Amino acid sequence: MKNRAIAIIAMFWVLGGFPVLAAQAADYKLAMSTEKDVCRLMLAFANDNFHDKGLSSFMQLGNLPTLEASEFELVRWGTEGVIGASSEVPIKSSVVDINNDGQLDWVLKTQWMLSSQYSEQLDIFANHQEPVGFEGGLDNSDLDRADHHLSLTGQSYTLKKISPHKFKDGATRDYWIGGVFKLVLFRFRNITYILMVTPGAAPEVMPGRRKFSAVVKYTPAFTLQDVCYIEELQGKRK
Repeated sequence: MKNRAIAIIAMFWVLGGFPVLAAQAADYKLAMSTEKDVCRLMLAFANDNFHDKGLSSFMQLGNLPTLEASEFELVRWGTEGVIGASSEVPIKSSVVDINNDGQLDWVLKTQWMLSSQYSEQLDIFANHQEPVGFEGGLDNSDLDRADHHLSLTGQSYTLKKISPHKFKDGATRDYWIGGVFKLVLFRFRNITYILMVTPGAAPEVMPGRRKFSAVVKYTPAFTLQDVCYIEELQGKRK
C-alpha cells in the first residue's frame, strides 16, 4: 500500500545517505523566530532537558519530560485498533484543533520503523471529532481517506525563512531537515504547534554542517507556517 511503499523507499534513502547520529552533548540556539514567546519556551525546553543526548534523540522524545509552563500542554494520544496489513504499524489518535480554525479535528499518528528508528506521519480528518465507520479497526485505506496528510518520510523539508548556505565556489543550497521525522504536537495559548525533529541525519551531511529542528503550525487553510528554527550546536557552548 501507498504508506508502506513510502516507508520502504525512505528506509533505503536513510540507510544509503545518512549516517546515524551519534549521541553527544548538544546545546541550542534560535536560528529563526517569528513568535517570540513560544520560540523562547521551546528553546528553554531543549536546553533544559536534552543537553545529554540531543533533542533529536528518539529515546528521549519517546518519553517527553514535563514542561511546567503557563498555557502549555502536550497533545495526548490514544491507541487505535488496527486490522489487515496495518496491524504491524502503531496508530494513535487525538482530537485537537490542528489547523487553528476553531474546529476540532480527528488526527491519526502512525509510526514506521526505518533502520531501528521510527518515522511519524499525521493523517487529518478535518472538522471531525470521531469519524464513523472505523469501529472495527483501521487499515491503510482508512489513512488514505484522510482530508490532509503530513507525510514527509523520505523527503526533505526546506527551511524557507533563513538565507541559504553559501559555499566557497559561490553555489548556494537551502537548509533543510529530512529523512525520518518525529512530530511532537503541543498547544500554547490555544494554538496548536508541531515540533519537527529529524534524527536520521548527522550534521556533516547538512549544508554548512548545521542541524536544525523546526516548530511549525497549520493555518486554517492547512498550509504550514514556519515559526522557529532551533539549531543544534554539537559539542559547543552558546
